[in-house]
Amino acid sequence: MRRFALELVVNHLPAGEGPLTKLTDFCRAALFDLWPQRKVKRGVVEFLTARGLEDPKQAAVVAAILGDMVRLQGRADFENALEALVRLRLAHPEVASTVTLTAGGAT
Repeated sequence: MRRFALELVVNHLPAGEGPLTKLTDFCRAALFDLWPQRKVKRGVVEFLTARGLEDPKQAAVVAAILGDMVRLQGRADFENALEALVRLRLAHPEVASTVTLTAGGAT
């Protein structure tokens, strides 16, 4: 069911911070599910990354969601979320994030 809902979200969610903020609970549920579907998790991370790269306000919403994921999830999920957070940080350095970039790497 989440895969179908994700498809609707990706294809029909209006642009902007407001609609994205309303989906915070949906995204968290898909990312933190105890019986994960890797395809759904990757799809949510890809969707959030794309939306976060659009503007700083959406990047802040995405950084909050993925920041929690980086702290709690296993290795594969951690790597996907961390990569997305680094991309967001590079695109919008003014947005608060759990990732701090330094010369030569990310911490």
